[in-house]
Amino acid sequence: MGSPLVTIIVPLFNKEKYILATLRSISGQTYRNWECVIINDGSSDNSLLLAEQFTSATPGRWKIVSQINSGPSSARNHGIKSATGEYIAFVDADDIWLQNKLQIQVEYLEKNPDVSMLLSNYIIFNDSDLSDLRGIRAKNVSVQTRRWLDMRGFGGLVESTGILRASSLSKDLFFDSTLITAEGLDFVIRWDLQKKVEIFPNFLTLYRISDNQLHNDVELITRNASTLASKYSQLLNVGKKTLLRQNAYFTLANMRDWRKSEIIFQMFRYLFTLNFELLLMAFWIIGRNLHAKLLSQNTKKIAKEHLFRLNA
Repeated sequence: MGSPLVTIIVPLFNKEKYILATLRSISGQTYRNWECVIINDGSSDNSLLLAEQFTSATPGRWKIVSQINSGPSSARNHGIKSATGEYIAFVDADDIWLQNKLQIQVEYLEKNPDVSMLLSNYIIFNDSDLSDLRGIRAKNVSVQTRRWLDMRGFGGLVESTGILRASSLSKDLFFDSTLITAEGLDFVIRWDLQKKVEIFPNFLTLYRISDNQLHNDVELITRNASTLASKYSQLLNVGKKTLLRQNAYFTLANMRDWRKSEIIFQMFRYLFTLNFELLLMAFWIIGRNLHAKLLSQNTKKIAKEHLFRLNA
């Protein structure tokens, strides 16, 4: 197998606390034939300065491009247009790659030329509590996107696990810059409808949970999720059931800051009013979180050691 060039795209906006760990995880890849395009999306903190200092002092094919703040999808699309690699990989500026991430995915794509995009399983972590690691597993992209769309499952995280063939790109397969928080789902759905998309079963990416993420904006996610449900109602054969599940999920999401006693009381109200959609969604959420916590001690050890090393 040869060593085709991989273009790595990093959209960067106000991530001064995390960007160095992300860039270290790129520079430490066992696969060496890569270029990294960092799209500074109008950062107002020290993110750009830190990225410039790191790339100046660290061997690698680094390129930094600045644009007026236009959102993560616009930044990724800018990076795609600047790419010269045979493959294009994405990683957000607060996420982490395990050292063999690119090596494994490139080898797989080289052996499977019919696959246009490859995702991977990933681990969710929070700096404040590294004992609470959750593994997100999926086998089938179509099942994953449907459960992602109706909120029963976790997302596919194409933004940090995805790698695609540049030759498979077309003008209708870029990120939709009108969407925020739902752009990854929309991106994967469109690729899966037109190309062959697969998921590599290993955990190759560490996804960081932090306070200022857009994914904490329930109102924004609600609006975009509804938009996608309508957009793909015929192509994916989803309809009223999906909207009901979305509504149930977001009703429960708005209870996150409630006291435990208030949540229990509200769940009993749903039980007595026979609101089965809400109750079923609650069971889905509990079940998926319990399953995500089933990680081997060795997997946890590898993830923690990698994070400590990058943050040292």
